[in-house]
Amino acid sequence: MQPRQYRRRHACARCIQLKVKCVPVRDTRSCERCTRLSHACIFPESPRPSSNRKSRIDVLQEQVDKLVAELEATKQDSDKHAPCQPSKNQTYIVANHQYLEGTPGKKSSFGADTDQDFISRGLFTLLECEELLAKFRTHKMPQFPFVIVPTQLGVPTLRQEFPFLLLCIITASLEHKPSLQHHMEHEVRKVIATRLIINMERNMDLLLGLLIHIAWYHYHWRTYHTQVYMLLQMAIMVVVALGLDKDGNFRTQTIPFDKRGVDQTEGHGDHWTPAGQRALLGCYYLCLKSSLFRRQFIMRHTEWIERCTKMLAERTEYPTDLFLRTYIDVRSLAQISQSLFEGRTPSSVQGMDWQQLFGLTEVREKRTEELLRQYNLWDNWALRMELSAIPVLVLGHALGRHKDVFHLHSTRELSYLTSSAYNTVNIFLTIPSTGFVHLPASSYNTLRYSLMVLSKLSLLSETQLEISQIRKDNMREIGLALIRKLGDISQDEDVWANCNKVVGSMLLWLENNSSQGHLTQVPRSQGINSGPYPHLELLLAPQFGPSAFPGDVRDDWNAGIWEQMLEELTWLGPSAEVRLCTGPSLSFS
Repeated sequence: MQPRQYRRRHACARCIQLKVKCVPVRDTRSCERCTRLSHACIFPESPRPSSNRKSRIDVLQEQVDKLVAELEATKQDSDKHAPCQPSKNQTYIVANHQYLEGTPGKKSSFGADTDQDFISRGLFTLLECEELLAKFRTHKMPQFPFVIVPTQLGVPTLRQEFPFLLLCIITASLEHKPSLQHHMEHEVRKVIATRLIINMERNMDLLLGLLIHIAWYHYHWRTYHTQVYMLLQMAIMVVVALGLDKDGNFRTQTIPFDKRGVDQTEGHGDHWTPAGQRALLGCYYLCLKSSLFRRQFIMRHTEWIERCTKMLAERTEYPTDLFLRTYIDVRSLAQISQSLFEGRTPSSVQGMDWQQLFGLTEVREKRTEELLRQYNLWDNWALRMELSAIPVLVLGHALGRHKDVFHLHSTRELSYLTSSAYNTVNIFLTIPSTGFVHLPASSYNTLRYSLMVLSKLSLLSETQLEISQIRKDNMREIGLALIRKLGDISQDEDVWANCNKVVGSMLLWLENNSSQGHLTQVPRSQGINSGPYPHLELLLAPQFGPSAFPGDVRDDWNAGIWEQMLEELTWLGPSAEVRLCTGPSLSFS
């Protein structure tokens, strides 16, 4: 930039001082006044004091530069704090064999900070996590075959790619350390609050972890009612957000700024991966079991669910894929039986009658038993209980209406229902103590439902029907066997002690009904020592002795608990005209 050139003033110093007009003389350096008065005419050459005002163009340019700088800063801050979305290349667990066998693990796109996880904070070592993961694969994963963690995925890979799933697996495998498991459950809730609620993440890591956490949530029996149903609703929300249900009526579509974020091919969506299909079936199954006691958790049995079951069975990546139909067909069979009770033919299966329905269930039971032996899975106790309880789950809703019970009795199918309930309980009694501690909560819901069916039938056998298969003595023997089995591993204030308390309440309810001769309401505050129950005391004495089973434990037995559970039980199946019992029920776990 060139230095400023100063110009000579047009008025001399004397004229400026006198504030008169200065008229310069042509071709001279003097003005007329100074020439006439013979004064020295001096023209100053210093510049006028100028203001520092900028031009309008300079001001506008500075404003534009400032706005550009603010936009850049805002963009960098939003990129730093925005929730990370998983890319399509970082596929979900067990999506295909190529990913498992050849593709190296990438850094997690889920925003997991391994410097702040439970391993980095010293709660567990890598070796301890590997041992718990191996325990989960061996004992728990076959009992809930909707989340498969292959051996190729170790703790380091899961820690990077699926940190929440790893956290839930470790938590579910700590049933032998209740206090530590309780602490880890708080860790799980913190991650759910941060990632699912605050960061609004929706990915398979969160969904698979939620399914594992819900499946074994009965370990956290103190908060079961306040937490498990809310977590199940969250799992349903993630399923819908990921489009796994393939239901365009409910799925929220993301509208990107360009077409790069749109999946152009139908065959590459998340719902086509085996992991996504298993997760959908797992969420459906958990809702099905919850609907035994909470009707609002019913999910529709769609054509896509049926197709997922067939595709997984045809691929058979894992032997348990063959048995997924056993878990999810109960709902459709229950709807068929309800239609038959109402005297109408189901639209889905024209010409179906009771004989064909029972024949269909028997064929499936035999086929499943053959596959269990063929694949050496006879020790899959959860599946065996599920298989044995099919008649209970399909026909149990008949106990909600008197006319349906009489119909079963007249067609001699009531014994079919009774035998199924007894067999289900007996299968649980034959499970080794090292095995039933790993059963998921759904198996305990099945056990509880079977006991309620037997209790309701024993009540009807004394008041309205003559059912030779139902005797109070048999119910007492089952209850005592359950108490003895659960008491062998029970510790103070754990899930098994709580189960024992519920079974003891059932025994007290049976004794109360036997002594009264009809169903009476027992005050909620009344315990076993509050009234004369000599027969029950004699039954308990050979099992525990007069002092081996403390009186304060028996005081926890409350016939009102079982009474309330029977009154408030929601029987599986469509809404009936006249319900004997409706609404939510207490938890067995």
